[in-house]
Amino acid sequence: METIDLKQTSNRESLLEERRKKLARWKLKKAQFDAQKEKALRNNIVTNSLEAKQPVEKFAVGQEQVKENLRKRKNELEKLDERTSIKPSKKSKRSKRKEKISFEFDDNDEAEAASVFRLNEGFQKVPEYDDEKDPLDVFMTSLKTQEISSKTTSHNVGNILDVDDQMVELEGAEDENIGDTTDNSNISKIAKLKAKKRVKQINYSPEELEPFQKNFYVESEAVSSMTDIEVEELRLSLDNINIKGTGCPKPVTKWSQLGLSTDVMTLITSKLHFDSLTPIQSQALPAIMSGRDVIGISKTGSGKTISYLLPLLRQVKAQRSLSKHETGPLGLILAPTRELALQIHEEVTKFTGTDASIRSVCCTGGSEMKKQITDLKRGAEIVVATPGRFIDILTLNDGKLLSTKRITFVIMDEADRLFDLGFEPQITQIMKTVRPDKQCVLFSATFPNKLRSFAVRVLRSPISITINSKGLVNENVKQKFKICHSDDEKFENLIQIAHEGNEFFDEGQTEIDGEISDLDETDAKAIIFVSSQQICDLISKKLTNAGIVAYAIHAGKPYQERLMNLEKFKREKNSILLCTEVLSRGLNVPEVSLVIIYNAVKTFAQYVHTTGRTARGSRSGTAITLLLNDELSGAYILTKAMRDDELKASDPLQVKELHEMSDKFESGMKKVNSDCQKGLGAKDLRISKAKEKRFGIKIWNSKKVT
Repeated sequence: METIDLKQTSNRESLLEERRKKLARWKLKKAQFDAQKEKALRNNIVTNSLEAKQPVEKFAVGQEQVKENLRKRKNELEKLDERTSIKPSKKSKRSKRKEKISFEFDDNDEAEAASVFRLNEGFQKVPEYDDEKDPLDVFMTSLKTQEISSKTTSHNVGNILDVDDQMVELEGAEDENIGDTTDNSNISKIAKLKAKKRVKQINYSPEELEPFQKNFYVESEAVSSMTDIEVEELRLSLDNINIKGTGCPKPVTKWSQLGLSTDVMTLITSKLHFDSLTPIQSQALPAIMSGRDVIGISKTGSGKTISYLLPLLRQVKAQRSLSKHETGPLGLILAPTRELALQIHEEVTKFTGTDASIRSVCCTGGSEMKKQITDLKRGAEIVVATPGRFIDILTLNDGKLLSTKRITFVIMDEADRLFDLGFEPQITQIMKTVRPDKQCVLFSATFPNKLRSFAVRVLRSPISITINSKGLVNENVKQKFKICHSDDEKFENLIQIAHEGNEFFDEGQTEIDGEISDLDETDAKAIIFVSSQQICDLISKKLTNAGIVAYAIHAGKPYQERLMNLEKFKREKNSILLCTEVLSRGLNVPEVSLVIIYNAVKTFAQYVHTTGRTARGSRSGTAITLLLNDELSGAYILTKAMRDDELKASDPLQVKELHEMSDKFESGMKKVNSDCQKGLGAKDLRISKAKEKRFGIKIWNSKKVT
């Protein structure tokens, strides 16, 4: 890796040196142009005309001044008006209109540098004047040529460069003080770049929308014969399924009751070995296949992905195939992180690998956009994307690359995480471009108020399905904790847990309802979660010095390095992954038996998703939280999340200290309304009554207590 980094650094330095040389040559040409321009003015070729540095936007005002001077000097007014007019002809307007925007993506930085240098080829030498031609007419013609050439060149460069590259070049131009014309051109270019990122709302008329089928579900005889009392008892046995909304179908207990095709049934039962449905699948699958908008709230690792993939594939298969001129998609899946998006894409390919009629494309940031665009041009029935990258693609080529007109199914996985990361504006923009009669599905482990208000705006008469609403921590996760009084003590406990990990691995690699293979018994992985990139790098070095191999990944590392470390973690047995909270959702590695929370979580939802990285499916696992004695909010969350039998099995002195920390935190919260000078603002300490009612505990949306 060090050799690769050195080569990359050397390449960057060489490219920077070439760009400096080209910039110097450009400055020389600019100086020559300025000298010729000053000479022309000195010879009084044009008197009282526009100054060369006047912005192009104010050229019309200067034109009137030039006309006034010419009226005083010449008698032939009609000829003068004809010569000094700079308005483009109808022909030139048509040629500009026909000019198409093309997007080129070249990985060669040297080619980009050459494109940047062409920005200034619009500057042309002032031509020599004949005695027979009017000097002012010649000068005005040269200005017109310069303006058109400059606009055309800048336009072409804007197509080639990425947004970040263009911004760098604009900043460089301002630093060099090239002139007022360049500065105003830069401001205009920035405004255009921002405008390109805005997705325009599309108002569809019923006539232009192609009809599609939503409802594919037919109740089997066994399901339809169930009485209301039997349905209630079944939902109670399926982890206490809670239903809100009207017209919800009855839950199913067998795959055969869903009316799936033979190929899908064979794949699910024989290859994927999904013998029975999970609670969320039992209720969500018939609801979604009935064409209803659904909000699914269930613990992590409960099979939510299959719950929306099967109805999506069924709906896509029933629609008209994409024509040669259509790029799709028909179904859109939005995920908060690239890791989760890639994982969903892999699940899609498992079902569409042998079906050439359904193509899936994964569009995420950090990956090469050129390949994604190439795949989209071939046509894609399903797109799995992060919101930011999907908007980038939507705005390419003035929205001509990808059309949302035929999107009939929108899925948001880990929807609460999408809103936690601030993707609400992007998702709202995307929804404005999709047809109003679409089917929309949200899946999440929690349902905060912000997500609730969004669902009210976007979803149409949704059915809310909540699994085990009073305890979202996976019951297969054994929760433990350790209170430390210093950072050194905390790290020593981490080393001890890592060395004695086999104890947790042995108890974590048991399966609830069956036997586990010998391969799984010998592969027990662990994940260590930290709160920041800096702590991740620090702990990684300290673990290496202690002789423990841990693969570290966080958002600050290059994408390829993250991908490589993640693949090593999945491939090697008994491996350890060190990462930030960015991977606390969506990471699906069934062999993970131990989760260590090195830094206390700040919210209950974060704790739910972090502990959910172990005990995937029917496996069991262990989650250990290392607390400092001043992390009061973390202690409060633990006391509410841990079960009574888990607290009884812990050290009594540690449990007593945990309760004292929790009580101290709770008493501090009660005083906040009368005393807001403790470093805690009332705005940061709001109680979510909806969450209190849902979970039976008080959940504070607050910052860390100091």
